[in-house]
Amino acid sequence: MKNIDPEILNQDYSEKDKKPCSYYTDNCYKSYKTALDRCLNGHKELCKELKYFKKSYNFSIEQDIQDVNNCKTATNFRLPEQDPVLEIEKKEAMRIQNLTSFLMLILTFSLIYKFTPFGPFLQEKIKKVKNMWKSPKKNKEKMLSSSMDIENSISDNGKYKLAYNSVTNE
Repeated sequence: MKNIDPEILNQDYSEKDKKPCSYYTDNCYKSYKTALDRCLNGHKELCKELKYFKKSYNFSIEQDIQDVNNCKTATNFRLPEQDPVLEIEKKEAMRIQNLTSFLMLILTFSLIYKFTPFGPFLQEKIKKVKNMWKSPKKNKEKMLSSSMDIENSISDNGKYKLAYNSVTNE
C-alpha cells in the first residue's frame, strides 16, 4: 500500500480518463468503511493493516503541501477517526476484566466462608431453614407466623445475642 500513493500522484491521465478528485476520495472512503466493517467482525490482521494504511495515508496527506486538484476540499478526503483495533482491544479487555472480577468475587466469598465466623453463622441459618422445610408439621406455626408475630415474640424473649464489642459502659 505504500507504493500506491506515489504512483497515483505521478501518473498522467488523458482528459477522458480524468475524474474529479472527489470520485477517488469517495471510492477510497467507501473501501475503507467496508474494510472497517469486515475488521469489526473479527479479522485482526485486516485491522492491523487498516491501521497501518490509515497512518501512511494521513502522513502522505500532511506531507503534500500543494493541493493541485483541490482534493483537500473534498467531503471524504480524511478517513474516519474510528479505530477498529482499539475497539476490539477494549472489548477483549472488558471481557477479561469482567471474568477476573467474577472469579475474584467467588474466591473472596469462599475464603470468607471458610476462614471467618461468617461461615458457621451461615451454616447455622441454612440448617434451620432445612429443618423447617423437612418437617413442616412440627414447624407449622413458625412458617405461618407473620412479621408482626415475629416482632412480638422478639420482645417477649429475654435473651439477646449481642457481640462483646458492641456493648459499651458509659
